[in-house]
Amino acid sequence: MNKCLLGLMSLALLAGCSSDNDDGNKAPEVSGVFSGVSYSEAGTPLKVTATVINLAASNTINETIVTLWDERDRQMSYSGVYHLDSNRLTFANEQYECIPDNNLWLCASAVESFTLPKITLETVSADGLLGSYRAQVESEPYEVTIAADNKMTISGASCEANGSISYELNEQVLMFEMADNDCGFEHLTGIMSYVSDNDELYSLEFQTINTDFPNTWVKL
Repeated sequence: MNKCLLGLMSLALLAGCSSDNDDGNKAPEVSGVFSGVSYSEAGTPLKVTATVINLAASNTINETIVTLWDERDRQMSYSGVYHLDSNRLTFANEQYECIPDNNLWLCASAVESFTLPKITLETVSADGLLGSYRAQVESEPYEVTIAADNKMTISGASCEANGSISYELNEQVLMFEMADNDCGFEHLTGIMSYVSDNDELYSLEFQTINTDFPNTWVKL
């Protein structure tokens, strides 16, 4: 790794020593949405957003989702993996690493160092999402239906998957989770949001590490 990562490693060691003195072998109490800008190796900007429900209580790596958006608004989401021994969170096959904090994350890639400050999002409501949405999955049309009881259903030509929606981070974030199903979306969890384009085109956007699941579903 280059000097950016070496510098971050030094900070991580200091943070780890402080953590050992204060709390022993425990992850820090970190939760919230952290967002900033980094750059790719080609020099193009990347929006980076980390959503952490509760780092200290996480039992699975999927409870921390980090999403990158490029200049064309294309996204890729990753699970954040927390390393207790060095107080680091890595993602994208360890191409990025951050020192998590409840106010400001210090991060680095092979290109540069950058920060992710904590942000406050508007309160969300599933009521505004009610209805059906469509996307293509391997050239086949699929529909997502959001119901009033915070339930969601994904249906294809020969399968159906049921799931639920929950509010997290003081209703700043809507999380979804699908039950086991025969649509190929097992263990599918992530973040969902409602997007309006000029008050004409409405869609659901999903942040999930499942690369087979479409990010954008257009309202019918």
